This record gives sequence, C-alpha cells and structure tokens, in this order.
Amino acid sequence: MHKNDSKPKLFARFIRDRYTSSPADSDLSSAQPYNKELAIAFLVFILISALCVFFAAFSSPFFRYSTNSDSNVYFSVARAMQNGLLPYRDVFDHKGVFLYLIYYVAVWMTPTNMNGVYILLTISSAVTMLYGFRLARLFLPSIPAMISALSIILFSMGSPVYENGGGSTEEFFMPCIMACLFYLVRHKIHLHGKIVLSGVERFSGAFIGGIFCAVILWVKYSSLAVLFIPYLIFVTDMLFRKQIRETATYIGSFLMGAAALSVIPISYLWRHELFADFWNTYIVFNLDYASSETAFNIATFLQMMLLAALIPTTYTLLGMGYLSKKVKVVPCRCFWLVASHALSLIFFIVALKKAFPYYFLLFAPMTVFGSVAI
Repeated sequence: MHKNDSKPKLFARFIRDRYTSSPADSDLSSAQPYNKELAIAFLVFILISALCVFFAAFSSPFFRYSTNSDSNVYFSVARAMQNGLLPYRDVFDHKGVFLYLIYYVAVWMTPTNMNGVYILLTISSAVTMLYGFRLARLFLPSIPAMISALSIILFSMGSPVYENGGGSTEEFFMPCIMACLFYLVRHKIHLHGKIVLSGVERFSGAFIGGIFCAVILWVKYSSLAVLFIPYLIFVTDMLFRKQIRETATYIGSFLMGAAALSVIPISYLWRHELFADFWNTYIVFNLDYASSETAFNIATFLQMMLLAALIPTTYTLLGMGYLSKKVKVVPCRCFWLVASHALSLIFFIVALKKAFPYYFLLFAPMTVFGSVAI
C-alpha cells in the first residue's frame, strides 16, 4: 500500500478488485445474504420502523386521534365493508379495491382505533428497508448495508413530505418500488457477469416484481408510470442482446406474479358483482378527476420539487454515477434504469400539477444508491 493513496482511492480499488473478477472467482455469498442474516436485518428494521412510525404517523398510539383525512376515509370505507356495506356502491371513494382490503386488515386487527394502520405502516417501512438492505448488500458488508438502507427513513419520515401523518397510498408503494428496483438491478448485474444467479433466483425476482406492480395497479394505477420505463428499458436491453428465451421467460414470470395477486381483488369484485361500479369509479371518475383543474400554488410546488424531488434525485444519480463510472461495480445501463425511474417520477408529478407532499415519498427508496456510494 502506498502512503500517498487516499482513502477514497483505496476504497475504489477494493470495490473494483472485488467485483470485477470473474464470477467463478467471486465470493458470491457476501453479495447474497443468507436467510439468517435477512431475518436479523428484518427484525432490526421492524424495531427502527416501529419507533419512527410511532412518532410520525397519526395512527400510532402516540396520538389520540388521526387528522389525516385520506387515511381516515380509507379506514372508514374498510370499516363499512366489515359491517356489510360495499365500496363504490354503498360508500364512495375513488381508490383501488386492494387499498380497502389492506385497510380491512387494519380494521380487523384494531376495530376500535387506527393502531392497525400503524402496524401495517411499520411493516411496510421495514419491508422497504429490507429490500434497500438487499440492494446495498450487493456491494457492501452487512453493517454498512444496513446503515445505507436507513436513508429511506431520512428521505421519508425525516423530511417535510411526511407532514400529513402517514397512511397514504404512497407509503404502501414504497416497498413495491424498492423491491422492483432491487430485482431489476440484481438481474442486470447478473447479465453483465458481476454475480451469478440461478434460474429460480432470476425468475422469482420477475414473479415478485409482478406481484408488487399488481399491488400498485389495484390501488392507484396511475402510479405504475414510475416503473413502466425502467421495466421497458430492462426488457428492451435483453431483446437487443438477442436473449429471446430469457426475455420471454422473464415476461411470463412477471405476468404470472401480477395475475397471482390480481386474483384477490378480482375475486372480491366478482363475488359482490361490483365490476361496473368499480369501473365507473376507479377508471372513469379518476380520469375525469385527473383532468380537472385544481388550485395550484406554484411557490409550494417549486419548493417541494426542490426539497423532495431534485435533492434525492441528485443524491441518487451522483451515487449511481460513482458506482458505474468510478468503481465500475454497476453496469452503465443500471444508471439509466434508475435515472429513468427518477425522471418518470418528476414528470409524473409535473404532469399532474399537484404538490401533495405524500407524492414525493416515492423518491425515498432509490436514495439507497446514493448511500451505498457514500
């Protein structure tokens, strides 16, 4: 070791030497943690999430009542369902049926208060950090990877975007987005020979990604826009590489995962003959609602775009640039995959012309890439 070598250069050399060797020579167990390590990490994240959500979410026992109107509406619809009423027909709200089924579980757990929502938000946050940990674990040892995953808390509950007190649809989307980004990046690294994945690992990732995308579809279908371009880039790249069989199997596994999850809401709608009511509310009404003019405060919008969108996006892309260009442990195509997700989010919010703070929660999962670089 030369005395003149700076610490960043030594770290870059260590990472590059470790991950640019051939797959046969790599210690792949370090990049793919064992079940025991994942279980310990999940327990740690549950404890951290329970503490953070306790003081941040209005549905926790720390608060006497919730002032979050959206969460209260979802909870009221779920409580009405428990009492025999039907969404879209007997009680009105315009979110997807799967959201009310999620809140139904919260009502079932704690029928007299909203602490069940607090439990679900804790689990959602912990699952998001677990997938963030798995992503960071591709490049870092266990403890630094766990610390990297904590950036999700910093950019969500530790920022102004959480001012509504939790319970939004976007909080339940955070684990979906984090998981999809993890499986896409892991598969992409495999295709470039950095790690070796078995067929089961590759296509179970596609299957689980399909499940998480279906969750978004049946809760708030417009939010699928933030994952559409990354998946399109991923599949197109495989086709350009003439990996036809791999692409077909990947798409088939993804669609099977989406179909498996979709059985739940479809069964509920079919059993209660709600397809027409569901279509008129969830599709037709939401299209009209999205195109309607609403009060738009340009100053607030620009402030939120700077603090809650551009800062996490810059933080993420600088990290991805370092990992792909400097130490070269991530293929350059991964940079564009993550960049497309970030830009899709920005375009999605700009197109809606709405600056609801909880929209910006969706920027939090990708910040793990920035933390890994640090």
